[in-house]
Amino acid sequence: MAAPIRPATTARRARTLLAVGCAALIIAAIWGIGEWTRVRALSKISADAERELQLFVANLQSDLDRYEFLPQVLAHNEKIARLLEYPTDPTRVAEVNALLETVNANVKASATYVMDRTGRTLAASNWRSARSFVGGNFSYRPYFQAAVQGASGRYFALGSTSGKRGYYYAQPVRRGAEVLGVIVVKVSFEAVESAWLRAPEAILVTDYHGVVFISNRPRWRFMTMRPLAPEVRARIRASRQYGDQPLRPLPVVRREPSKEGGRRLTLREANDATPERDAISEISYQVQTAQLPDQKWIVHVLSSTEPVAKRVSTAVAISVLATAIAVLALSYAGQRRRNWRERQAHQRDVEETLRRAREELELRVAQRTAELTRTNQQLDTKIAEHERAAAELRRTQDELVQAAKLAALGQMSAGITHELNQPLAAIRGFADNGRVLIERGRHAEAQANLQTIAELTERMARITGQLKNFARKSSGTLAPVVLADVVDDVLTLVGAHPAADSLQIEAHLPDRKLRVQVDAQRLGQVLLNQVTNAVDAVGGRALRRIELTVARGDKHVELRVSDTGPGIVEADLRRVFEPFFTTKPVGEGLGLGLSISSAIVREFGGTLTAGNRTGGGAEFTLTLPRAAAAEECAA
Repeated sequence: MAAPIRPATTARRARTLLAVGCAALIIAAIWGIGEWTRVRALSKISADAERELQLFVANLQSDLDRYEFLPQVLAHNEKIARLLEYPTDPTRVAEVNALLETVNANVKASATYVMDRTGRTLAASNWRSARSFVGGNFSYRPYFQAAVQGASGRYFALGSTSGKRGYYYAQPVRRGAEVLGVIVVKVSFEAVESAWLRAPEAILVTDYHGVVFISNRPRWRFMTMRPLAPEVRARIRASRQYGDQPLRPLPVVRREPSKEGGRRLTLREANDATPERDAISEISYQVQTAQLPDQKWIVHVLSSTEPVAKRVSTAVAISVLATAIAVLALSYAGQRRRNWRERQAHQRDVEETLRRAREELELRVAQRTAELTRTNQQLDTKIAEHERAAAELRRTQDELVQAAKLAALGQMSAGITHELNQPLAAIRGFADNGRVLIERGRHAEAQANLQTIAELTERMARITGQLKNFARKSSGTLAPVVLADVVDDVLTLVGAHPAADSLQIEAHLPDRKLRVQVDAQRLGQVLLNQVTNAVDAVGGRALRRIELTVARGDKHVELRVSDTGPGIVEADLRRVFEPFFTTKPVGEGLGLGLSISSAIVREFGGTLTAGNRTGGGAEFTLTLPRAAAAEECAA
C-alpha cells in the first residue's frame, strides 16, 4: 500500500512550482525588456545615421557644385581658345599658364589645365611645379574622351602624375561647332575627409563598382564593398583610375538586412579600442546609404552597434535590479514581524537606488535630445543660408540689368526731350491756329489742324510707351517675341540719341513675323547696347551708317549690328566681353555693357560674338533661338 502524501510535501511542491513559474516569467520579462531596448537603440542609431547621412551628402554635393560651372566659364575664355589654335606660340602658353595659376589659386582647386585634341597638356596651373602636367598626355582618361567628343566629362581617379586623388571636371573648348581642345579642373576631397574625421561614424563613398575612394577611415580607402569581377578589374587597370592599388575587398564576415532599416554589416578588423592594436575582432555596423545620381556615387554611413550591447546590458541590469527589489520586497513583507527596522532601512536603500537610476536615465535622454536639436538647427541654418545667398545673387543681377537700362535712358534723355518738345510746340501752334480758323468760320481747315494734332499726340504716345516698356523690370521668363517689334522699339529710342542727327540706320528684316524665344525686355536692353555702341563708334566719321541684318536658320536667328566706325583693334577682340574692359575715355563707361549683354544672351541659349567687317567697321552677331513653329504660325 502506497504511503499517503503529506500536506507538507504538497506545499513544498506547490511552492517549488510557483517559484519555477515566477522565475520563468521573470526571465521572459527580462529578455523582452532587453529585446525591446535593443530594437529601440538600433532604431535610434538608424535614425541618427540617416540624418547624418543627409548632412554628409549635402556637404559633399555642395563641394561638388562649387566647381561645376568653372570649366564651363573657362571654356569660353578667348585666351584659351587662341592657345589651342596656336599651341606652339610661347607667348600664348605663358599667358594661359599665368591665367590658370591665378584662377586655380582663387578657387582653391587641386589643378587646372588645358589639353589639345590629342590629349597633350599645353598649359597648367602647376606649370612651375616639378610634377607639372604640361607636356603630359592624358588621352586615356574617360573624362578627356567624353569632352573631346563634345560632352561634359566627370571622373574620379588617382592622378597619374601627382599620385593624389581628385575629381575631374572636363569641358570642350569650341570655336563654333569645332572642338579645339579640353579644359579640365581637378578637385581634391582632402578638406571633406578632414571634416569627416570628427564624425564618430565611419563614412565611405564608393563608385558604381563599389570601390571606396573617399573615407574618414584611411585603412578602408581603395578597398571594395564586394570582390570585383575580373573584367571590371581589367577595365579599371586599363583606365589607370586607381593606379596600382590592389583593390582588395573589405573583410566582410556577414551581410544581413536590418529590421530597423538599411542593412547590417559585420567586419573582421583590428579593434582600436583594445590595448593590443593588433587584436582582431568582429565589429558589427548598421549601414545607411544614399546615392549621388549625377556622379553615380553611393555614400555609406556605418554606425557601430557596440553601444547597443551596452544599452541592452544596462536595461537588463536595471530589470534584474528591479526584480531583485521586488523579491526583496516580498521577503521583506514575510519577515516584517521579525525585523521591522532592518526592512525599513533596506527599503530606503532600494528607493535611493531606483531614484539614481531614473535620474541617470533621464539625464542621458536629455543630453541626446539636446544633441539632436543642435544638429537639426545647424542643418536648418545651412539650408536657409544657401537659399538667402541664391536669392541675393538673383536680386543683384536683376538690379544690375535694370541699372544699365536706366543709365541708357539717362544718356538719351536730352534727345527724348527734344523728340517730345517738337510735337508739343507743333500741337500748340496748330491749336492756336485752329481757334482762329473756327472764329472765322473756316471749319474744314480747323478740322485738318485737329487731325494733325491727333497724329502728333499718337507719335508722343508711341515714344512714351516704348520708354515705359524699356524701363520696365524683366519678368525673367522666356517667351515667343516678335523680333521686328523689338528692333522697331530700339530704333525709335536710338532716334532720340543726342548723336542721332545725320545718322543713317538701315534695318533689313525679311520676315517681320519672325519670332525668337527670349525675354523681350532683356533682348531690348542687349540690342539697345549694341546700337548705342555703334552710334558712339561712328561719331565724327564722314560716313555715319549703321545696319541691322537678320538671317533666319532652322533653329536659330542671327541678328548682325554693323557700323562704319574704326572697328575693333585685333588685340581687344579677345577682351571686349570681359567685365570692366572698355576703350572709351575715363568717365564715359564702366565696361559692363558687353559683359552683361553676353551673359543675358547665354541665358537665352544663344551667343554674342564680335568681329570686324571686311570693308571696315565693327560687327556684333547675336545668335538667338527661334520660337517653336506652332508659336510662329499662331502669330
